[in-house]
Amino acid sequence: MAKIKLNFPLTNSLGDHSMYIMHGVEKTILRSKGGPNLRQVKTMPKLEDMRNNGSEFSGVGKLAGNIRRTLYAVTKLADFNYLGALTAIAKSIQKMDSTSRHGKRNVLLSHYPNMINGFNLNKKNPFDTIVTTSPTTTIFRDQYRAEVSFPELFKGSNLKNPSGLPYFKIICSMAIASDMIWSDNGYVPKNDNVQLNPVNTSTGWLPTTQGLPPTTFDLPLPACTVLDETATLILAIGIDFGYALDNGEIKSVKYGGSAKILAVG
Repeated sequence: MAKIKLNFPLTNSLGDHSMYIMHGVEKTILRSKGGPNLRQVKTMPKLEDMRNNGSEFSGVGKLAGNIRRTLYAVTKLADFNYLGALTAIAKSIQKMDSTSRHGKRNVLLSHYPNMINGFNLNKKNPFDTIVTTSPTTTIFRDQYRAEVSFPELFKGSNLKNPSGLPYFKIICSMAIASDMIWSDNGYVPKNDNVQLNPVNTSTGWLPTTQGLPPTTFDLPLPACTVLDETATLILAIGIDFGYALDNGEIKSVKYGGSAKILAVG
């Protein structure tokens, strides 16, 4: 896949190539068409690496999708399609499995959780450029809960407002992503009993001029949660900005906020 810079948007077919645009990508994407057909991919010996890569991509895609689902409460704050970036990280994790053969390598996030720690959902205004004082974060795995404590935030000091919007709120969430392993049925969670079990909380809308007083968020997982060594807790943080409608309701502004993975454990 190549990217080209044009003075005008173009989405069309051009011979053996397709051209299209994607939000968060400044240049037009140029992708070639064609390639071996399905029968050739399944049977030709010289395409064994392609078959193995295709098989492994299923596991990579499932882990990346699971991580994305843990970010459900802050996904709307993203300003680009970050699934591709998560997929690249998941592929790097899969390559670290040196004991399984190509085509069946596992994707063990629990072995390398720090590879997603601090992952940003924004390119234009990353979370740390808006909230410049980091919260204190503790994950209590044995208690199935986490705490996030913010110091006081002041507009223009440690709280930036790049869009100049009058209201904001802080959002915290936590959920679980399971390792993906190869089985006779393809890639499956290492432990079927490990579920997403998300929990989230927020401050509610606050005037940007008011800032945020010292605030602590408590995120307890549901009592039915199953947590073992193959499961990774993913704690996310986001800031949303909005404005007041005529009826007093606060409306969130698309691409106005920012979010990131705050901690893993």
